[in-house]
Amino acid sequence: MSSRRAFLKLGGGAAGATWLALHAPAIVKAADAAARAQSAGADFEHIGRAEAEVLTAVSDQIFPPDERPGASDLGAVYFMDGALGGFMAGAAPMIKQGCAELNEAASSLSGLAFAELSIEQQTTLLQAREDTPFFGAVHFLTLCGVFAAPEHGGNRERLSWELMGFQPQHVWLPPFGHYDAAFHEEAVNDRS
Repeated sequence: MSSRRAFLKLGGGAAGATWLALHAPAIVKAADAAARAQSAGADFEHIGRAEAEVLTAVSDQIFPPDERPGASDLGAVYFMDGALGGFMAGAAPMIKQGCAELNEAASSLSGLAFAELSIEQQTTLLQAREDTPFFGAVHFLTLCGVFAAPEHGGNRERLSWELMGFQPQHVWLPPFGHYDAAFHEEAVNDRS
């Protein structure tokens, strides 16, 4: 039984990598369109205002703002808009339905739209949907929008890269990070 699970896990990883490889040009195209739309302050093309408000709130739950910008401020919702008109167009009806369901649940709870709820109320409604295709797709798109190269949309002013300590450059020479530097130092000391 465990070997079958291991096979499925490996197969799922390979399928995911294959999917990303096949869709990489479409992801870059969506990101480019998102970057242009965000810089121009354009309206969303593939999602409505109510959907944009829900996706803004959900994406900020996934990558919340603090003293630094959250996902929506980094352009994740513009990235989602472009993706839903491109490589993720097949998921657009499901995501729009998920946004409508969140607004309905919020309205039943408090008479407000999802984006108007407190953070705690939003969290409660999202926790009930964590294992749904809607949340999985929005989570994926949020992270793509947050960590994309700024020229491809999202990651405004490279702020998410700055948060991680990532230095964009054409070529990296070892040591690549503090963990590599410590390993290299230990190796040199062991040889002495």
